[in-house]
Amino acid sequence: MRERARELVAGIEILAHLLGPERVLIGIEDNKPEAIGAVSEAVAGTPFMVVSVPTLYPSGGEKQLIQILTGLEVPSGGLPADIGVLCQNVGTCVAVHDAVLLGRPLISRITTLTGEALQRPMNVEALVGTPIKDLLAFAGLDERRLGRLLVGGPMMGFSLADAAAPVIKTSNCLLAATPEELPAPPPAMPCIRCGDCAEACPASLLPQQLLFYAQGEDHEQLQAHNLFDCIECGACAYVCPSSIPLVQYYRAAKADIRDLEQKQQKGRTLTTALRAAPGTPAQGRGAERSRAQSTCGESRTRQGRTGRYTGRRRSGTGPGAKTGPERRAEAAEDRGEHGSDRAAQSRETTGRTCDRRARGPGSAVAGGRRRSPASAGCGAAGPACRERRYRRQEGQDRSSHAQGTDPQAREAGRPNADQQAELARLREQLEQAERAVASAALRRLRHPPCRTMP
Repeated sequence: MRERARELVAGIEILAHLLGPERVLIGIEDNKPEAIGAVSEAVAGTPFMVVSVPTLYPSGGEKQLIQILTGLEVPSGGLPADIGVLCQNVGTCVAVHDAVLLGRPLISRITTLTGEALQRPMNVEALVGTPIKDLLAFAGLDERRLGRLLVGGPMMGFSLADAAAPVIKTSNCLLAATPEELPAPPPAMPCIRCGDCAEACPASLLPQQLLFYAQGEDHEQLQAHNLFDCIECGACAYVCPSSIPLVQYYRAAKADIRDLEQKQQKGRTLTTALRAAPGTPAQGRGAERSRAQSTCGESRTRQGRTGRYTGRRRSGTGPGAKTGPERRAEAAEDRGEHGSDRAAQSRETTGRTCDRRARGPGSAVAGGRRRSPASAGCGAAGPACRERRYRRQEGQDRSSHAQGTDPQAREAGRPNADQQAELARLREQLEQAERAVASAALRRLRHPPCRTMP
């Protein structure tokens, strides 16, 4: 703000041109008078307004700054856009100026190097990807005095285990602290329900309740108590007399909830993709598998039928085989014989009924039940039984003759070479078709179609 105030205001003008806001407020803490003077001079002649805000941590937070400047409060679980406000930091505004007017992408970051372990604390503009150890060496790091290395401030920062890590676009501060400056935290004690954390919370949450639910992994209650409204400022942990690392519990709980929601969203996306896949409009993977199994079953059924049919055709090449017209004639005769059998059975039943009525009460009784000669199954039932026995015997004689050893009969029923070649060609075509159908069904079962989600 002191060194690039002109670029800052130019970036704000670009954003105002795109968004068309009613007013633009620039909030600067009152402990930075030089920055307030430089920005006030740069906004002269513009409708922008510079506002001095009290230096009270964490007044620099987005929701807290909006409430201080406008008096509006962002609703729980909402965004500043829900109340018609857009909040951007000065680094973003300068990056907009560089990208739009200079064509320079965001390849660097202004980083604060501070801490008692550094001989020359300063602000540097470092390229993204620069090793942190090089920046610390540039600032004169005394490794003998280094106790902890933090990325970020003392309240919201996190410890860095390896100084070979690179600078990223969110690396705004590197704190090389001595053990005296940042002593090791004491061991945590049980919560005494003092309520100091609730009084210090800038989001008006109940940190002690969130702690209990986080320890019990009660995600439903955590969300009911607005866990994601926590800005992780660390004020609750700072004032806690039991030295409980409250922010660490909240971060872990947020990560667990996000991971669970991500898995659920992935499952819903996969289900939607399977339901939208071709051939499965509403049933998803189950319908696709059922269809594949049905296809396999149909192919097996066709294969079985074809196998039986092929077997009959193959039997035509054996000894005593019949030609096509002979087989069709025999089938027709068999159908006529079966029809005669059914007619004979009907006549026999009628005969037995009439015979019982004719005999009356004086008919023979065996085992407490009337028994007529026709129902006894003997050979004296009448013409129906004799006709059926005659036709059955005639069929057996015909079959015995067809399976005989007469060379002329065998030669007459055997197909010639052209017929055998044609039969072989047809069998090969049928087998190829069966294999193709079975392979397609198995491939569809193993790899069901899935539409790629955008």
